[in-house]
Amino acid sequence: MKKMKSKDINKVVYTVLIGRGDRISKLNFNINNDIEYVCFTDHKDLVPKGWKVILVDDSFKKELINPILCKLPNLQQNNPTIINRIIKLHPHVFLGNYEKSMYIDAHIELKQCMSNLIDDALQEANWLSPAHRWGGNTLIEGLRCYEHNKINKEEFYEFLKKMTSISIGENVPFTENGIIIRNHLDSLVVKMCEQWWDYFAKGPYRDQLHWQHAYVKALPK
Repeated sequence: MKKMKSKDINKVVYTVLIGRGDRISKLNFNINNDIEYVCFTDHKDLVPKGWKVILVDDSFKKELINPILCKLPNLQQNNPTIINRIIKLHPHVFLGNYEKSMYIDAHIELKQCMSNLIDDALQEANWLSPAHRWGGNTLIEGLRCYEHNKINKEEFYEFLKKMTSISIGENVPFTENGIIIRNHLDSLVVKMCEQWWDYFAKGPYRDQLHWQHAYVKALPK
């Protein structure tokens, strides 16, 4: 059998494990030749066999993380949540050698190879995320975050004030972003990701709260 060249691997499943909060599951299935499974982490000892480790060390941060953070001096450069979200929201920066990606939260266990699923999902769209399991919208999610102490009272009211001045129609999807499948090099997808990051960086630091706003802003007029 012909050995698959790296340029023929055009898909990637990736996750981010910063700190020791999560455990990544083993890949107990056969992996197609056109896909790789990548874990960005600062604790490679926690990553099971089958995952390609990209070590988030000082050199990685200096080259790839800090250029994004330097525009936002108020953010903490060693905050695990911030580093996680930078990688989650910038696949075009960190995974430019792939065309299609599937992001998963580190705790999600995969039961089979995702190659065919990614291809099927992106046949007629450039971005796919499951609908939020509890429904709602950005404002309802803000209230949920406040009630579960994920944001404080000041953050909640500041966020509420900002979002009530923005028109988000009922037809705008509200997704759950623990899983994201993207043609991440598509120009509109890149625009969406950059906009999403911009809103996230201004707070609160809950990416779920800013997805709809970024979606509306990034849509072609």
